[in-house]
Amino acid sequence: MPLGGAGDVDLETVTVIARAIRESRSLRIDYRRHDGTEVRRTIEPHRIVHTGTRWYVVARDPDRDAWRTLRLDRMTPRLPLGKPFAPREIPDEAVREFTTHSITAAPYRYRYRVRMHAPAAEVAAHFGPSIAAVTALDDETCELTAGTGSPEEFALYIGTTGIDFDVLYGDDLRVTLRDLSARFASAAES
Repeated sequence: MPLGGAGDVDLETVTVIARAIRESRSLRIDYRRHDGTEVRRTIEPHRIVHTGTRWYVVARDPDRDAWRTLRLDRMTPRLPLGKPFAPREIPDEAVREFTTHSITAAPYRYRYRVRMHAPAAEVAAHFGPSIAAVTALDDETCELTAGTGSPEEFALYIGTTGIDFDVLYGDDLRVTLRDLSARFASAAES
């Protein structure tokens, strides 16, 4: 029985992962990455997260000595469960950061960082946590990090907020902004 939302997740997958978390046991999985590549991994699952549209597991990848956030709809658990592991404490803020990065930037070919000239709360009202990571720099500015399908898409999306910004990372975004600016100026003059 699938759980609803974008990328339906089989209830059995959630049950197996929840059991591995409860028992602090590693889990072998087959996983389809965002580029379609199939991989087999062993993970130490710590927490299941639902973003409102997708299900994820925050897990330690012992082979890479790194935390991962993996989509459940791309995962097939392999039984039996693996060897026990020592659970690690993950602060809620870290879970949010892992999940936000996995949703907003990692799956996209184009990734950008911009300084927004507005308070973080104002910018976050335009870009929810499933769209971009927004980090306050001070009371009047923040940094926005996001991924997108194309530089044009990002330029238009961020440009419609009405908030001034500076490009911190993304030379191709700078070129796109100049091209779009010239195109719009020409159209306004005709």
